Amino acid sequence: MRALYNPALMSRADCGPDALLHQTVADRLLAALRRDAGEGAPQHQLVLGPRGSGKTVLLRVLGHLIEDDAELAARWFPLTFPEAQYDVARLADLWTNALDYLAVALLRRGHAAEAREVHDAVKALPVDDEEARAEEAFRLLLAESDALGRRFVLLVDNLDVVLDRLQSHQWRVRDILSAERRLLVIGASARAIEATYRYEAAFYDFFRIYELRPLPAAAVPRALGLLAAPDAKERVAAAVAAAPHRVRAVTSVIGTLPRALELAADAIAADPDAPASTVAAWVLDRLTPELQARIDGLAPQSQQVAHALATAWHPIRAADLAARVRLATNAVSAQLTRLAREGVVDQVAYPPGTRLGYQLADRMFAVWFLLRAGQPHRRRLLAAVDQLAAAFADAPPPPEHPLTIAADLVRLGRWPEARAMAQGALATAVLQAPEELAATIAFFGAALAFDRTNDARELLDEVAFGGAWDLVAWALELAALGGEDPLAKAAPELREGIRAIARRVLSAPAAAAASDAV
Repeated sequence: MRALYNPALMSRADCGPDALLHQTVADRLLAALRRDAGEGAPQHQLVLGPRGSGKTVLLRVLGHLIEDDAELAARWFPLTFPEAQYDVARLADLWTNALDYLAVALLRRGHAAEAREVHDAVKALPVDDEEARAEEAFRLLLAESDALGRRFVLLVDNLDVVLDRLQSHQWRVRDILSAERRLLVIGASARAIEATYRYEAAFYDFFRIYELRPLPAAAVPRALGLLAAPDAKERVAAAVAAAPHRVRAVTSVIGTLPRALELAADAIAADPDAPASTVAAWVLDRLTPELQARIDGLAPQSQQVAHALATAWHPIRAADLAARVRLATNAVSAQLTRLAREGVVDQVAYPPGTRLGYQLADRMFAVWFLLRAGQPHRRRLLAAVDQLAAAFADAPPPPEHPLTIAADLVRLGRWPEARAMAQGALATAVLQAPEELAATIAFFGAALAFDRTNDARELLDEVAFGGAWDLVAWALELAALGGEDPLAKAAPELREGIRAIARRVLSAPAAAAASDAV
């Protein structure tokens, strides 16, 4: 079973090839090592990905794959650095840490005497002359490479932290790594490293960069199976196969990063029949320590703005946001500009015209905030998740449902009767039920097909309350207007569900069904 926040706790067996969820990136990194014959300047690598994307697991698995591959192991010796390297303050710390992890690797391989020699050599390094300590530690590291007859791959997690702490040594580190063929860095970072993208910075154009993106939808079922506990794999696989629409709804909200999927697998294993909203809420609740730290790290006024953005859920203009928080628009705009610069907020298109809207950049953070913001917001979120599941289920409308009958009345040109029947049915519709949503879609599809779109909008305005009808309302606009403009004002996690409903609205039958009730 995977460790949620500390992959170092995973066993060697759990870090085999089957643990890889980013196989393409791993294959490219290994191929680069195979091509590197030690001639010319080494090409160092950097893996970028948000928290929970699997960077640490990737580095650990890479280390094991190198060890287990005869060709690679004959030329490379992986040194896996831990996630936390807050002890790095000077250049000597980088080299002595590498030597410490070399000793650990030697001991793990059964070479206790060699590990002791390295340990004793590190203890003998000078402590009162940092320049001499760094120089001797570096020479010792290279000497160990020569003694082993292999080059070191430094698998450095949180490389951004290491480079930030070596700010005054960055050019020297670059010069060393550019020339020294016995060292190759494969680093990982949760954020873009400033020193790698500023033209005048030390590591500009230095690393080959790979990105760990969210897993594609097609990869999610396999990932859930891999991430499930050993005794739950079959149960999770069966539940996923039986209700793919629920999985799709859950991942629309929580995303497809490995950490979130592992929690989803645990929730599904605990209750294979749980509604999508229950699984999503369970995942978000267990991410509270990580996500709470983000809001706690903001200044009070920024927290106020973030809260308003989260509870708005959908993109919002600065003036409307200012009205929600009862602050001057220019003060809110200044906060938004700063939060956008810090990566907390995204600027997005807000049609018509060239107007801008704002939303929280991290969408999991946004929906977690909504879950925590009080009962009305929590109910709105959970209802939307189950509506997404109903939208993806693509169930047929029950023939005897009042809205199905109302749809047939529309097709027969009997709008007043259709409206009267639909009004009562829509007022009590439970859109989280696939059959209810299907009947609702049938009615609005008929209205759109028979030029009753404006009448349908008016009817929807009468019954809509508290955001419960947002998905249907946007889908109706999308189906009526075409293009993507209506979606620009919807929360990103809802857009695929809105598209699914709009497609079904447009594909509703043009002819009335044979029904005794019509």
